Amino acid sequence: MNFSNMYIYLIVAAVVIVFMAAYLGSVRKFYDRFMWWDRLIHFLSGVLFVSFGVTLSQGINNLTRFHIVLFSLVLSVSLHVVWELGEYAVDSLFRKNHQRWQKHNIAVTHTPQNAIQPAGLVDTMNDTIICIIGSLFACVMWFFVL
Repeated sequence: MNFSNMYIYLIVAAVVIVFMAAYLGSVRKFYDRFMWWDRLIHFLSGVLFVSFGVTLSQGINNLTRFHIVLFSLVLSVSLHVVWELGEYAVDSLFRKNHQRWQKHNIAVTHTPQNAIQPAGLVDTMNDTIICIIGSLFACVMWFFVL
């Protein structure tokens, strides 16, 4: 497979996901209007992060498909942790509510009413689980493409 143009596709995909998260999600209130929006963003970010890992690993010789996919999975989960740290930083510094931690949250779609844990923890864990599912999906796809 020719990976020479993959960086261009990854940049376009990253811009689309950032547009979906920042503009549609926050400005146009898709996070509040559509229960599945946050999950879609994190699923797609998992796919994108794995694809980024596969593209990065193409320059390294003597890697098997398994090693490429494993590296990409670990990179994806690590990048997701950085994403969640960014949400936490924005919430802390600018008093935003990306992690749905505020008591009076208008977006009740992110946390089940019977949740035992605080809303912010549930949101972060749901985001992480969905990103891992997207990452595993992409890993399986890439395993057969490589």
